[in-house]
Amino acid sequence: MFASGSAIVSALFLLQAEAQFEAGARLETRAGESPTGTRSDAQGNLSTTGQAQVVVTAVPLIGVRWLDANDDLRVNSATRILWRPVPLFGDRPIFLESIEASHIRRTSKRSQWRLSLMGSYGEQDYTSLQKELPGQPALPLSATMLTLNATALTSWRSSRRLELTMQLGGTYRRSFNDQTTGIGTTSGYGGMPTQATVITTPGLSYRLNQRSKFEAAATVADTDSQLPATGTVATGHLNVLMIQPRIGIREQLTRKHELHLAVGVSQIVALRKPADLDLPWYPAPILQIDLNSLLQQTRRAVVSSSLGAGTSAFVDPVLGTAVSRATAQASVDVRWGPWNAGARCLFTTELSAQNSATEVTPPDQTSVSVEIPFRYRSSRQLTMEFGGRYSERAPYLGTKNFAWHNREMWLFLNITTTATPSSTRS
Repeated sequence: MFASGSAIVSALFLLQAEAQFEAGARLETRAGESPTGTRSDAQGNLSTTGQAQVVVTAVPLIGVRWLDANDDLRVNSATRILWRPVPLFGDRPIFLESIEASHIRRTSKRSQWRLSLMGSYGEQDYTSLQKELPGQPALPLSATMLTLNATALTSWRSSRRLELTMQLGGTYRRSFNDQTTGIGTTSGYGGMPTQATVITTPGLSYRLNQRSKFEAAATVADTDSQLPATGTVATGHLNVLMIQPRIGIREQLTRKHELHLAVGVSQIVALRKPADLDLPWYPAPILQIDLNSLLQQTRRAVVSSSLGAGTSAFVDPVLGTAVSRATAQASVDVRWGPWNAGARCLFTTELSAQNSATEVTPPDQTSVSVEIPFRYRSSRQLTMEFGGRYSERAPYLGTKNFAWHNREMWLFLNITTTATPSSTRS
């Protein structure tokens, strides 16, 4: 915290414009049940062991914002200090350091530039990994990880109807500790592979009329994975190129309902792969349908909902191989004065089974999660959030003796406070 925090403070003296400094803290508490270890039976099948847990997390926050007529620059740093008094009262806390920076520049009335940078390093437990990789079925029980992510988006509106975009992105993820590899994932897989991905996505949107908008994009992604020696899909070096063209339409059905439809294909080209890893040679379909609705709106309350389902194709960050995944989600959100409440459900499953080469236990390829959060903002400086979370995982849907496991159930309470001193000018 303190290295990145000092860098943020130093930035105040480098920016020749008005800067706003912000500091605060977040206290997170949760109690419930989560997987903590693995065990094997006489046949070699691995299963997880869960324990009741109480987790207390303190997160000091520091940030700075620099704003002028054309630019908006934000830099934020946080250090998460996580302690598990139940059942690990005598163990030391685990730490995660993160820093984020974003820059928005409006170069003209028709064009805009957005840049986002994020980096984190530290220890992650099972629940925090689930937050970092939402909808990911196979997860390690813990990891010491370095994660770097960068995204740049530029847009240019050439006319009232046509807008052109170009998005560039990159992600690097590496797990450091050998202990994670030894524990494996909750389904018997080894540690997370070192993975780097570079993505470019040119796109356009064209407004057909007041209700309809046509969209088209083509994503080209190069993913390089160093598969660990204990992996069960394959071991060695995997480098694939994914080409994903797609088209879609957004239709304003009524004043309160918007429909989004998209179709495309994903073609995988293996630049380098282990001999024992089979990749599909045929294109995988990409489909997406979303319905966003404004259910009710008054002067004090807004109720909205979202329903969606689709398929996607990418290189799994844990299994280290190309997968096709189906996803379905539903959510309802309510805003009433200082209160926000919601209910969110997410289901994911992979469309083909991953064969296990060195372990009896198949990998997790299906997951379901439900979250019901409540949020109360008493002032600009103080926010409270509480609610419950639930999730479970399972192998491929067609697996013999299919069963859910790795249950997580949490009740949580989070309090965030911030202070914004007077603006300064360097």
